[in-house]
Order: sequence, then C-alpha cells, then structure tokens
Amino acid sequence: MKYVPALPVARILMLGLLVFLAFACPVFSADSVEVNAAQVKEMMDANTAFVVFPLSVIEYNNLHIKGSVNIPIEQLPAGLPDDKKHALVFYCLGET
Repeated sequence: MKYVPALPVARILMLGLLVFLAFACPVFSADSVEVNAAQVKEMMDANTAFVVFPLSVIEYNNLHIKGSVNIPIEQLPAGLPDDKKHALVFYCLGET
C-alpha cells in the first residue's frame, strides 16, 4: 500500500469543503438587517416580505403574525421559497 502524506490530502479536502459551502450556502453572502414591527408590516402590506416563524408548530399556533408561515428550524433552508423576489424576515418570541 502506498503512503500518502496526510497534510496535502487534508488541504484538498478543506478546499473542496470551502468550495462546496460557497455554492451550497448562498444565504451566508447576504447581509442581515434588523427591522422593527412597523417595517415588517409595511413590507407585508407591499407583498415584499416572506415572514417566517422558525420555532415549533405549537408555539406558532399559540402566537404568530397573521400572514407568516411556520418553517421550524429543522426544516431550514429546504422549506424556504426558491424565488428570491421577497425579503426573508425571521422572527420568534422575543429579542435574540
């Protein structure tokens, strides 16, 4: 069996992982912006926001913004819409 130095193999694997993440996680390239309730309402009224409540269904059923959708954290990012026309607004039960 031929000996392969570990350092070059590790570098190749790390480079491959970085390239994969760069293309598989485009959400990391967008800057996040904090908005207040009035701004979210304006965006929802103008139909320019996709508002997501990322906690459990039970919490969503107890208290949620009308017009928002429940996509639990475990289902992100697969549950997000494919179109990129709307801003994504995430909210939960308080400040983070």
